Amino acid sequence: MKKLNKLITIAIITLLALTSIEAYLIYNTYELKEDVFLTETRKVISRIDNEAELGAVINDLMGEG
Repeated sequence: MKKLNKLITIAIITLLALTSIEAYLIYNTYELKEDVFLTETRKVISRIDNEAELGAVINDLMGEG
């Protein structure tokens, strides 16, 4: 009976440890995907902003502004 209780306790501790590791990995994946999304979004917005500024400069040079 003592061996069974010890085995159950070890199994529960192992399950909790694996669950904690899995939760950390899921959280880390979420953080990495969020960082990549924000970086890519900033790049696109910067490119659009630069194109808008270039368009304004061209319009000013051509006298359309």
